[in-house]
Amino acid sequence: MKRLCSLLVAVIAASSCSSDASSELGASTTTTDAPAVEAVTATTASTESTTTTIPLPVAPYTGLPFEGDEAALQRPAIVVKVDNHPRSRPQTGLDRADMVIELRAEGVTRFMAVYHSDLPEPVGPVRSARTSDFDILTALDEPAFAYSGANAIVDRGLGALPIYARYENRTDFFRARNRNAPHNLYVNPVGMQASLPDDAKAPEPWFTFADIDTVIEQGRSISGDVTVVFQGSPIVRYRWDNELGGWLRTQDGATHSTESGDQLAPANVVILETTYGVSRADAASPELLSVGFGAATILTAGRVIQGTWSRTDNTVPPEISDIDGRTIVLAPGQTWVEWPDRSVIIPES
Repeated sequence: MKRLCSLLVAVIAASSCSSDASSELGASTTTTDAPAVEAVTATTASTESTTTTIPLPVAPYTGLPFEGDEAALQRPAIVVKVDNHPRSRPQTGLDRADMVIELRAEGVTRFMAVYHSDLPEPVGPVRSARTSDFDILTALDEPAFAYSGANAIVDRGLGALPIYARYENRTDFFRARNRNAPHNLYVNPVGMQASLPDDAKAPEPWFTFADIDTVIEQGRSISGDVTVVFQGSPIVRYRWDNELGGWLRTQDGATHSTESGDQLAPANVVILETTYGVSRADAASPELLSVGFGAATILTAGRVIQGTWSRTDNTVPPEISDIDGRTIVLAPGQTWVEWPDRSVIIPES
């Protein structure tokens, strides 16, 4: 009996040892339940697609973004002396000029249409140069100048200016058969520009442009016509058209339209009151005195701002300031510069 008990004890002990060993081996060699694994939410790194917008270059005379070949902005301006005699109307290409400058001639006004960011084909009718043109051209950074001719004194004066002169006998000009001379000469600005040297100078801005929110903080809103009076010349009126975003132009009570039938409606009108002297080249011809200072009326974004203009010499454009001496800023777009010598009539509201 004692022996049986001893055997039983030995068997139990062996069984116990076998169980302990199995436990130790089981960790590495036996199949057991997998340990609980905490769930992890997989996340994919999201790369946000970003587009870098490179701002478009800005045309110096309009303040508008330029979508064409940027190299075109490095070319000089093309200035065309455009007729405003009743028989010359409607003109061609005035609506596409970056800037138009109106000044007195003999009993009429004429335009210096400045083309840079847009070159229409053709422009006209083209008329002759005057001494008034000299001090405008010198502030346009060596432009090309298209005119129909000039007397000997004006020709010599133009020859002394830093400009590229182009006149009627060039291949860029032609006579329209449906009009009578002298109101039938036209020029092709594209052809003019192609003939200029590669190192010709790019122009600098004449005015400061700003966004509309900034522009409308100036001056006051206006309704009705603003009247510009040149001595012995057409009475010019401008009226704001909110839908067009421009100032509708009339002359002597008639709509002033281009040959396409569209009424001229610049985004800005800069009216600089001045005086005229007698031309050194022709006693019958008035000569604009554009260096100096005077009263200014600015029409932009449906607002009228009154102030002053000043110009220290003929190589710089006029500076325009409000009555507190702050620079007046313009809405981007076409600008007409008026140099009247009589009066500017502004409605009360």
